[in-house]
Amino acid sequence: MRVADTVVGDPFFARLLETLNSPDIGYARPPGPSAGLDLGVGEARYPLPSNLCEAIGRIAGQADRQWYGDPRGYAPLRAAYLADLCEAGGRDAAVLITCGGKEAAGLAVRYLLYHHRGPILAPSPGWQPYTLWAEAAGAPVIGYDPIAASRDPGIVTRALVGTQPGVLVLNYPHNPTGIGMDQAVMDEIIAAAVRSGVAVISDEVYRVFGDPTGVSAAAAPAWDPHRHLIVDSVSKSLTVAGLRVGFLVADRTVVEALAAYRGAYASHTGVLSQRVAAELLTSAVARSWFAEVRRNVAATRTETAAVLTGAGVKVISHGALYLWCAATNPAALLPTTPGAVPAQVSDGSGFGAPGRVRVCTARDGLDAAAAAAGVIETLRRRG
Repeated sequence: MRVADTVVGDPFFARLLETLNSPDIGYARPPGPSAGLDLGVGEARYPLPSNLCEAIGRIAGQADRQWYGDPRGYAPLRAAYLADLCEAGGRDAAVLITCGGKEAAGLAVRYLLYHHRGPILAPSPGWQPYTLWAEAAGAPVIGYDPIAASRDPGIVTRALVGTQPGVLVLNYPHNPTGIGMDQAVMDEIIAAAVRSGVAVISDEVYRVFGDPTGVSAAAAPAWDPHRHLIVDSVSKSLTVAGLRVGFLVADRTVVEALAAYRGAYASHTGVLSQRVAAELLTSAVARSWFAEVRRNVAATRTETAAVLTGAGVKVISHGALYLWCAATNPAALLPTTPGAVPAQVSDGSGFGAPGRVRVCTARDGLDAAAAAAGVIETLRRRG
């Protein structure tokens, strides 16, 4: 029997705390120091150009009133984000600004599980917090193959009927596999969720890196913002994870309820961070630079995948920021360059898939051959 099952008090907190402190947990273990390339942390690392840094400096210089603000978030930022989402089809929705996408996702899970009893249908492999939160809340987790589902929406639609979940989690482009889906597939899945009466969390933090870009649950004709919540952040899309600015898109009544709930523990996200995010979302200079970053991310990832494949590494899939890899026979991999040191990668066990690794090549100035050599050296040493 788990300690959390006998606790008096908050079972969610007890279960989550016990799980996160288990020696077997693959998630939330900070990576150790690495002498090689850091291809483990899942973020796009491209320094902001000087003209954007100067713009941010001007914003900071004008921010003389660092007082409490609207619990829903800075109004110009909310308007800018919704305008951007509306390009993908968003409508009749409001947005809550959170402290990063992770908080937005956590709020979405807690809210929907409160209103929709039953299991959570979530991608496996997948971003582990969804499983951690669901299990802490006492909700069973049923997995589906995100790569197969991206090509055949029937995999999800049949699971909705067969498993009768309360909540469906979508995450495209997907972490850790990088796989994306087109809008027609998204439309079909959202329509199936409506027919089955299932609530949806659509985690779209990698949307701008998708191929095609802009695929969103908000663009689906059947999208219902009262039951279908969208999670997003500037961490990936604007390459500024340190700002800790996230978005939760939903019906206005849902946003008001969650703003009130959030106000009991967090007040609001930092005023200066929100102002900087608004500048980055609306600046023509920023848009031009981000477009170049996205092209660079795709080119480096594709080139690295080709080098790894040529060396005998099985690249299962790649897209957005990531390559999802397995080495079926590490000893048979072609030799790396002399003196190559291991690259830091994310072990698949943290996503529920031991024997796999996630590689993030979204790094400024990264040489694809050097990145591949580091990954190969890591796989060789792991055996």
